Amino acid sequence: MAKGAAHKSPSLPTRADNSLPDELDALVHAAQHFRVGSHPLTERLWTRSAHYWSGEIAAKLAVASSSSAQGFLLLLGTSATHRTLLFGHGAPLVVQEALDGADLAEGPHLALIFCITDSTGRALSGFAQPVLSAQRLMPVFAPFERDGLRLLLALQEKLDCFGIDSEFVRPYDADRQNFADALLLGFGRTNGAQHELRIILDPTTDRPMRQHVPGSFTLGPAQIRDGSFIFWLEQEIGHRML
Repeated sequence: MAKGAAHKSPSLPTRADNSLPDELDALVHAAQHFRVGSHPLTERLWTRSAHYWSGEIAAKLAVASSSSAQGFLLLLGTSATHRTLLFGHGAPLVVQEALDGADLAEGPHLALIFCITDSTGRALSGFAQPVLSAQRLMPVFAPFERDGLRLLLALQEKLDCFGIDSEFVRPYDADRQNFADALLLGFGRTNGAQHELRIILDPTTDRPMRQHVPGSFTLGPAQIRDGSFIFWLEQEIGHRML
């Protein structure tokens, strides 16, 4: 997801009005950096469940060498359970073992499903990552994070009305091999000074109006409910842009 830039929300003037197929195509393109046996992952990656139900995946894996006789489905579901990826239309997809990650937050979920070779090329297991929306595949790891990200999207539109470009990103921590528990919000006018704020995501933070150091805010469910996150953003951005 990081290589496919799904963890970034660029400024409005540079943001493409992507559809879900565009978002998935970007992730598939990024898959060329990974390999399955001697093959690039792009040759073993499908983004339509029809390829699974039609037997296309099973047929391709059946003629593959043992080192690359594995395939992957990258699908967006409206929700997920321990073993099932659900869609708005069409039959649910049930894996044999488990879909990890499904309980992190409600859907939508972007699922990477591992398929093995047999007569059906059956779905064995996978990981269902909650994402911001069907149009923005930014990963979320708790329900309050989705609320916070929606506020930042609205902020981008508001700042754009004043000629201020802004973007936010959830950095990828290569050491942890996971996304950081923080967001970086950058903003400024074209050819002007650029500024950055740090938003630390902490689901255990449920106390209102916590103290925060300049330029940094610890965001939890309480700070969304009591409006202190919005107040902090207005104060920090106003102070820097005046």
